[in-house]
Amino acid sequence: MDPTTVVWDMDGTLLDSSHAVPQAFVQATEQLAGRRVEFDEVVAAYWRGTPEVILSFLVGRTLSADECEAYYQALDGVRVAPYPGVPQTLHALRQRDLPVAVFTGASTRAAELLLRSAGLSVDLLIGGDCVERPKPAADGMLMAAERLGVAAGQLVLVGDSALDLRAARAAGSHSAAAAWGHMYDPEEPADTVLDSPQQVLRLLPALAGE
Repeated sequence: MDPTTVVWDMDGTLLDSSHAVPQAFVQATEQLAGRRVEFDEVVAAYWRGTPEVILSFLVGRTLSADECEAYYQALDGVRVAPYPGVPQTLHALRQRDLPVAVFTGASTRAAELLLRSAGLSVDLLIGGDCVERPKPAADGMLMAAERLGVAAGQLVLVGDSALDLRAARAAGSHSAAAAWGHMYDPEEPADTVLDSPQQVLRLLPALAGE
């Protein structure tokens, strides 16, 4: 089945948040637990799910909603930028009446803060709090397919991490590795490896000849 619609991961794919997001976790953990964690510890915990789950793990106990506000306060107002070529590629998709869809492990609230900071808008946002099982489960991709009105096999998931590529495979979607992202691993199998965001346009048959 030919792909017709792109779904993007956010951190490390659309946005260069490799410093801002870990730093927010470091700051919140220090505030709540009185100890400092390293960036590597934060990144290694990303697979656990939403910011609330990750922060609870880093602190070492279950946190209340009020305590989790420490993360969002640290994140609010940070400056992040889209990777080179991202705004142009999203514009090219919209010019052809194609939606801009994002499936991220971050919560919807965190994603909205970061996307707004980067000056990006999306047509469909599925945060980690919208699904029962986080990446690498297929839940988010199946939800995206339903909301976009296409089969999961028609979706391309562009992401930099192994979790993204495995989620695409689990859903029967096309996996496209974002080689520019900070979590890209060339050893992780992918249907396609992209060197720049613009290259995703070549995966869509309707646009390949342009």
